[in-house]
Amino acid sequence: MYVIFPAEELINISLGASPSENLSVTFNKRVMAGEVTLKELTHPALNEALKTHNSVTFKLVRTVSDFTQQLSQIYEQHAEELQHLVEGFRKKNAELRKERPACASSVFQAWETLLQEVEIDSQAHSDIASILGRQVSRPLLERSFYRKIQSRKVFTHRESYDTILHKTEDMLTKCRQDYKAAFLAYMSSPSNAGLASYFDAHNAYVQQLHATNGMLEEYSQQILPQLLQELEEVYSDLCTMLAESVLQGAEIISARAVEQGRRYDGLGSLCRGVSGPQDLAHFVRSLQAPPPTNNKHNFLPPQPPQLPTPSAEDAADAGAAAASNSGTGYEEADRVIMEPEPAGRFPSVHSIGRLVIRWGKSPPPHPRR
Repeated sequence: MYVIFPAEELINISLGASPSENLSVTFNKRVMAGEVTLKELTHPALNEALKTHNSVTFKLVRTVSDFTQQLSQIYEQHAEELQHLVEGFRKKNAELRKERPACASSVFQAWETLLQEVEIDSQAHSDIASILGRQVSRPLLERSFYRKIQSRKVFTHRESYDTILHKTEDMLTKCRQDYKAAFLAYMSSPSNAGLASYFDAHNAYVQQLHATNGMLEEYSQQILPQLLQELEEVYSDLCTMLAESVLQGAEIISARAVEQGRRYDGLGSLCRGVSGPQDLAHFVRSLQAPPPTNNKHNFLPPQPPQLPTPSAEDAADAGAAAASNSGTGYEEADRVIMEPEPAGRFPSVHSIGRLVIRWGKSPPPHPRR
């Protein structure tokens, strides 16, 4: 009995290498060169590795979705806190506006600009939260849901085909055993019935062998590569979705950061332009200053008390009394001066007259300055 091998396998056998070894070497070379695709991983031992890789990929999708959702909530919370902070200090700023003079102030302008920029930051954080939640996290799960079902179908179909092939190989093994048993029975006791049984077992075995080989060939060359190709498309689509989602989040954060940097650069320029002397000049111009006053004091000497002016009748009586008592005028005047008047009374008309007569003859000296 002769065994006829294909020419390539015959050469490999002659060189001492089996076909499977050469295929393994070729495969390893292609792996090192990066030319192997997922559809070429048809070996049954690699199925678990493919399952693990697929599971980890979908876990990564879920992790990215959860992270972006929580990041969205943090941005939203931060935006609300910033807005609450700005509103509280805007009320305080309104009170300061009422109290401060109505004039231009560069430092107040810088402060109000800071409030405005922080309020814009609050709105920017709210926009980032909305995009991360509605356009990144949620769509990522929705788009990957179909791919997850598709990958499950791929592995389910492969397991179904593997089950069918195992059953087919079990049937082939049974036919081989029946064929061998019929052959041994015929060889031990040749007969027409034994020969007929042997032919039937031979035909059943050959038929099952062709069916099994056909199924294995169709499965290994057509069905399984297609399933693995579909699995590769699932992974490629997941990678694209993840990259696009992260890119979308990065672009919105980057755009807001660039805008924020530009705004705060303007605030920095405004702060560098703050001038205290200029603010004071505006403040002085806004005031209505009163006319200047003389701060020097003039010399003011003490003045004699203001005495009541005597009437004409009192003056006549005083003259008559002076004429009748001319000899004792000065002594009387001195006595009047030395004697104090009772409390609550003014000098009498006669006393005033006598004082006038005395001072008329010799007026009192003025004080020196």
